[in-house]
Amino acid sequence: MVATASGYFQASRVVGSFEVYNKEKGDTSSQTLKVRKSYHDGADNRRKEQRTHMRTVIATGGLELRNTEGPRALLEALSHAMIGYLNVFRKGWQPCAVSNGNIMLVAEFDVRNCPADDEVHAFGLEYCSGVLTDGDQAIKWKGEQERATRRSGTLPFISVALLVSWSLSEPSFHTALDDFESFVWVFVWELLHKGASLKRLSARDSFTLKRLKGHSPANLSETKGLFAFNCREKDRVTFKDSFLSPFLAVLSQWFTLVKQTNDEIFELKEQELGRSESDRAGLVQDLAQMEALCLEAGRKLIRIGLEHLPQLDESWPAPLDPHV
Repeated sequence: MVATASGYFQASRVVGSFEVYNKEKGDTSSQTLKVRKSYHDGADNRRKEQRTHMRTVIATGGLELRNTEGPRALLEALSHAMIGYLNVFRKGWQPCAVSNGNIMLVAEFDVRNCPADDEVHAFGLEYCSGVLTDGDQAIKWKGEQERATRRSGTLPFISVALLVSWSLSEPSFHTALDDFESFVWVFVWELLHKGASLKRLSARDSFTLKRLKGHSPANLSETKGLFAFNCREKDRVTFKDSFLSPFLAVLSQWFTLVKQTNDEIFELKEQELGRSESDRAGLVQDLAQMEALCLEAGRKLIRIGLEHLPQLDESWPAPLDPHV
């Protein structure tokens, strides 16, 4: 996946990739794994997948998101990485597992001469501050029309809609919008962790962070659903003395757009899940409509993030003295 968009804005510069050689078998380390379709599935309800252990060599040097110098740099890196996601998605790949572990802060100033069809040209950016990495859970959806129904992702960053479906053991369809929502949850996660390190979290902030660290999809869907609602409503009680207050404007717009787009594609999801695999024309039509809606939402999310950059501080606040 990463190699497909190499050279594009916010995609890692790939030098090469290779299959790992298994000395014991005398060939590349391909193996069959049993993958759960749901967090509730047991050992007898798993499908087999053939996977090959690959290594990708990239020239882009990077740091973890927690190393950002301030909130402006964090939002910029995530917005740039979202452009990278757009490029990868348009190339026919869907990452399906966006998390803070596969978004990298570019270590050095990186000016890029991007292809003419690069999404970055619509935003007028010249340098890159954040890149998308790791395509281990990616699927090749375009052309092959593979359904993204497999359960994948890191719990704190999975979209509310997917968490609800998984909690109820209902069939789900993982769209690019779910991945774009994951970027929003990465922003929330990194802000709360930074606030904790600075000892600036309110009691409600600390409670939210504790709940986001949970392992129950049902509890997480409730916590995240309520948090997103409070962001959309800009609830004064929730964000009184909150470390997240300065970021409420961008979070409110992001979650509102996600909700509006989710409402639009809900019927398409239901229609898609109801189709048989033999209805090829119907599958292609549904996926094309979903693609258009998700791409439009992604571009709007990026623009919202970029427009809010001037409103954020360049540096994090000083830690609070617990003895004061």
